[in-house]
Amino acid sequence: MKKGLIAFSILLLTASCAEKTIPNVSEVELPTVELKSGKAIYTKKCHRCHKLKTIDSYSAEQWDNILPDMAHKSRLSDSDEALVKAYIAWELVN
Repeated sequence: MKKGLIAFSILLLTASCAEKTIPNVSEVELPTVELKSGKAIYTKKCHRCHKLKTIDSYSAEQWDNILPDMAHKSRLSDSDEALVKAYIAWELVN
């Protein structure tokens, strides 16, 4: 009984200390598969090297300079770069 109580206490303590995630209810559903793919690539590839930037932290002109360099560094294919570019453009206007 004592071992069970200790195990339960440890489980309860661990669960209460775990990081809690709150779903982002304001996140807009992306309208196309291509935009969803672009977001997935952006999230996966860009996060490998640095924190993800909020898309609207930069203007479209700034992204036009940033994206080609980052796409090259992360070895994105031309089609993946185009998907990310489309996702960024969509985010900037929505």
